[in-house]
Amino acid sequence: MATGSVYNDLTEIISCQICLEEFQDQNPRQLSCLHVFCEQCVENLLIKSQTVNSDCPGNVICPVCKAKSDVPGGCAANLPIFFHSRKIEDVRKQLDERHTVCKICQTDTHKAYVSSYCLQSCSGLCNACRLKHDKRHPNHSLIAVSATTINSIMCPSHDTHFEYYCMTCGTSICGKCYLGPHSDHQIFGLSYDSKEANIEIKELLMSELESADQALTRLDNIQDAVTDDMKKIRSEIDHDHKVQLTQLNERHETLCADLDKTEERIIEDIIKSRNLLQDAQQQLKKLLEENQSWLDPVKGISEAHVTGVGELVSTIVQHIPSTEAVMIKQPKVMLSV
Repeated sequence: MATGSVYNDLTEIISCQICLEEFQDQNPRQLSCLHVFCEQCVENLLIKSQTVNSDCPGNVICPVCKAKSDVPGGCAANLPIFFHSRKIEDVRKQLDERHTVCKICQTDTHKAYVSSYCLQSCSGLCNACRLKHDKRHPNHSLIAVSATTINSIMCPSHDTHFEYYCMTCGTSICGKCYLGPHSDHQIFGLSYDSKEANIEIKELLMSELESADQALTRLDNIQDAVTDDMKKIRSEIDHDHKVQLTQLNERHETLCADLDKTEERIIEDIIKSRNLLQDAQQQLKKLLEENQSWLDPVKGISEAHVTGVGELVSTIVQHIPSTEAVMIKQPKVMLSV
C-alpha cells in the first residue's frame, strides 16, 4: 500500500484481511473486537475453531488481534453486518473519478495514486514504483506531482494533495495536516476540491464515530454483565458465610452445654466424696474419744473389745472413697467444624 494514499487506505478497509478480497456484494461480518471479515472466512474460522477446541464451538480467535469473539449460535450469519463498507466504496469510487492512478502497478485489486512524474520517461509513478524507478534510473529527474494535475504540489510530510491553506502559518496543507498540527489554526479550503474534501472527511469521521459508539456500547454491556456476575458471586459468598457461621454457633453451643454437664457431674462427685470423708473423719474422732481409756496401760483390754473396735474401723474405712474416685481428670474436648 502506497504511503499516504487515501485510496489504498479505503481499499484495505473494504477488503477481508483473511482472503484479501473486496467485500462487494458479500456480507462483511464484524467480530466483537471490531475487525471485519467476509462471511465465508468467518465460517472457515468457526470450522477451524471447532476442530482445535470442540469445547467452545461458538468462539473464534480474531487472526488480526488474537481476541476471542463469541459467534451466536455458532453461525457467521448471526454476527452484525459492517454496513459502512458500501459508504466507503462510494467514497473510493469518487476518488477514482478525481485522481490519476499509477498505470505501472495497477491491477484489478490494487490501485495507487501518482505521486511523482519522470521528465525523461514521461510517466507518472506512485510511491512504490518511484522507489523502484530510482534504483533502475538513478540519473532521471523526478518531480513531485498531485494525482490530478502535473503542476500540483504534494504535501512533503504526508505525500498527499494540498487541500487547504493555513492562514496562521501562511502555507498550503493536506487533510492530515489539517487534522493534526494545524487543527486549531485559521484554515480555508482550496477552491478546486475543498467542498468534496470536507464531505469525505465528514463521512470518514462519522463512520469512525459510529464504530466508536458501537465499541462503547459493547463495553457498557460487558461492564453490566461483570457487575451482575459479581453481585451473584458476592451473594453466594454471603450465604455460605451465614450458613457456616450458624453451624459454628450451633457447634459452640453444643460444646459449651457438654462442658457444663461435665463440670456439674465432677462437682457433684467431689461434694459426695468430701461428705463421705468428713463423715468418716467424724466417726474416727468419736471412736478415738470414746476409747481413750484403751490406751491406759494400767487398765486391761479384753481381746473381744479389741476385735470389736477393729471391725468397726474396717467398716468405716470401707466407706471412705478411694484416691481414684476422688481424683478429677480434665475432660478432653475436641473442637471440629
